[in-house]
Amino acid sequence: MDKCEIITDDFTEISTLATFNDFIRVNKEDMTLLEAPVLKGKAQDKAIQDKTDDLITAVERLKHLQAHDALVILKNSLANPKAAQDLTV
Repeated sequence: MDKCEIITDDFTEISTLATFNDFIRVNKEDMTLLEAPVLKGKAQDKAIQDKTDDLITAVERLKHLQAHDALVILKNSLANPKAAQDLTV
């Protein structure tokens, strides 16, 4: 049961129930679904910060490439594959 989570604002009632002893306790503001934040708060702030850090890393790496190669990689990495597929059909 290492993958089971229980999400609530208050864990006091749950801590008395043996059924939930092995569950990972997650505060409501930290809740994510498939690594995407569900509510505004700390989880959303962390997701935005993670994406910002990824973009900073990408920009630093693109600086080491020739301009045209960097532009092609950047354009293709930011493109929406679903939209591109819909436009070609």
